[in-house]
Amino acid sequence: MVNTRVIFAPLIIHNRISMNKFLGLILVVAATMFFGCSEELPEVPENIHSAKDNVRAETHFFSMFDAAYDVIATNDKFRKSETSIIPSSVLLDFIDSSFKDGSGVSVTVDFGDVGFESPHGTLCQDGKYRAGKMHIFVNQSIQSIDFRAVIILDSVDGFYTGDGEHMVQLNGTTIITPADLNAMRVQMKNASLNDDGLVTKWTSDRVVRQIKDAGDDGIWGDEYEVTGKSSGINRDGKPYEVVITEPLVKRMESGCANTFVSGQLEVYSKTSSQQILLNYDPSGDAPCDALIEANINGRKQVFETR
Repeated sequence: MVNTRVIFAPLIIHNRISMNKFLGLILVVAATMFFGCSEELPEVPENIHSAKDNVRAETHFFSMFDAAYDVIATNDKFRKSETSIIPSSVLLDFIDSSFKDGSGVSVTVDFGDVGFESPHGTLCQDGKYRAGKMHIFVNQSIQSIDFRAVIILDSVDGFYTGDGEHMVQLNGTTIITPADLNAMRVQMKNASLNDDGLVTKWTSDRVVRQIKDAGDDGIWGDEYEVTGKSSGINRDGKPYEVVITEPLVKRMESGCANTFVSGQLEVYSKTSSQQILLNYDPSGDAPCDALIEANINGRKQVFETR
């Protein structure tokens, strides 16, 4: 703690300055001293709200990506024989099941109703509960250089992700195309997230690169990193932009798959000159937790995403 002892130089109080104004000056100085010693983050709600809302979007939309990509990469209509994180109870309704006719493959993935009692939705192997429907269209095999997949989450289908107690509804369109032999470009457009009536908007343009391949049994056991940028409108209606400065790393294994285990990004508010640095690995050893550190001008706060 900085020494807060202040020596006031002699002051000449002119007749035109009232004693009330003098006392007011002392109160301002005292308040400045007090809040200057605080370790709490500055009161810039649009910044911390932007940071937390972006983390929420990152977590839930990439959970959606995991499920969709798992179907695309493993189901025999697309490539292999069985999905690895989606249970067999989930209905895969193929509208077009062959690439041979040149019109691509279309499937609706139905996780069932969200329900009125917890746990809500269907528990998947990655620890996430999912409910509602996602629509997937794939033009060619994932092994083709011209591969393109479109995932649509329509509000009428009520797609949710969460922990079974707390569920978040997602809407929007995701486009997946090859970036190179080991990476996919993932663009999320017109995305919105409804968290118990708290609505935020999000868009992103990312490259998802596989850095560990567990083999041909789906994406379970794989590890990938995410780079790129995003932007959104937070819960207060304030716009913000995000740049990943250190790749976000995700491990598809028990206890880790809910969110990223490491990585850093910068959140810029368009209505404030301040920025927030977010660190997904505040402890430095990439544990499978959900703790994230927010840093504003050297002052730090750790919060948990869900």
